[in-house]
Amino acid sequence: MNILKTLKFAAAALILGVSSAHSATVSPSSMPTGLSVTTAAGENDSANCPVERPCFSLNQGAKNTLVISADAGYTFSLSGFAYDMTGGNANSAKLYFTAYTGATPVFSQFWTGDSSSPIAFSPVLSGLTSIKFFHEGQGVTTRLGGITVDVTAPPVPLPAAGFLLLGGFGALAAVKRRKKA
Repeated sequence: MNILKTLKFAAAALILGVSSAHSATVSPSSMPTGLSVTTAAGENDSANCPVERPCFSLNQGAKNTLVISADAGYTFSLSGFAYDMTGGNANSAKLYFTAYTGATPVFSQFWTGDSSSPIAFSPVLSGLTSIKFFHEGQGVTTRLGGITVDVTAPPVPLPAAGFLLLGGFGALAAVKRRKKA
């Protein structure tokens, strides 16, 4: 009977394929496998980075947007990030954030004011394919860091040889059962 349970588990693993996940922190100098920056923000290596150095830097103009996307087949979960707004009239500056699954926004929020703050998502935002940060504020710089993700690789289907192996185990189980009877 235990052999049949083992065979059922093996069959499920073969049908579903194998997938893996890894945790990482996204920064300009460290992009985890499966993720890429599709719209580049600036890079900052000053002490004003909210967590680690270097960090992403957003300001008014050409470098006001940061988009981090999953590569084809990958998804990721976001547990949090940190930001720091400084300069000019930072009290009126805004940091807009949107998380997407495919083209559908699944979470959107903005923060305003001169602050340095860690943002933690509970529950974690999962199944994401991209996240977008947009900065609005004249003469203000927003620095982003500590973007903590769990990247999930696409499932890798096992080859047909796995089904042949499973069939062989089934035949052995049948022979063993027949000998007992």
